Amino acid sequence: MIQIFVEGDSDKAFIEKYIEYLELIDTKHLSLLQIVVTQGFTKIPLLINSFQENTDQNTGINLVIFDTDDPSKTFGGFSERCKYLEEQKTDNSISFEYFLFPNHKDNGNFETLLEQMINKKHSGVFDCFNRFQNCIESHKDPKTKIQLYNTPLRKSKVFAYIDVMKKSNKDRERFKNKDFLFDNAEYWDMASSALDPLKSFLTKNTSDYLKTLP
Repeated sequence: MIQIFVEGDSDKAFIEKYIEYLELIDTKHLSLLQIVVTQGFTKIPLLINSFQENTDQNTGINLVIFDTDDPSKTFGGFSERCKYLEEQKTDNSISFEYFLFPNHKDNGNFETLLEQMINKKHSGVFDCFNRFQNCIESHKDPKTKIQLYNTPLRKSKVFAYIDVMKKSNKDRERFKNKDFLFDNAEYWDMASSALDPLKSFLTKNTSDYLKTLP
């Protein structure tokens, strides 16, 4: 089985659609794909059995796709997050290959990647949001100069991007269920060069595994 561990539901939905877009797994082997939502990179120790059972007797592969995050966060930043994951392998006697959003080298997260793969003809939406964010950040206490309001999360920007799009009734219902419509080319460019590192990671690992099957 190809078992992919991700942090959140949106990550899972995206990876499913991207693998489908790349046609990495044919219909015959689609049942061998399982994507597990961990609800955070620190949850690996709670999933040791899932990792071990899938690789016992070389019956499957484990792939981990998590955020790099910012160095200000616990184990954040590319080198620290890689170090943490390598320690999880050793300490828990588990095996997996991993990729860190956005591109397995720079700091950031899943939303960083999404910002880079929007349909460029709608980039004006982000221009508007950035002006809004700058306005929010400009409001400071006159005495302390401390920012009065929280800077919007990147997730807010991505949500706003899809929220403002004109949608069919079907897509509106999907979006109500927190579906970001990753299969809609009007919103997302699955051929974006920003996805090349992830494409290489998924292609190599799925291809290597499928070659071992009868």
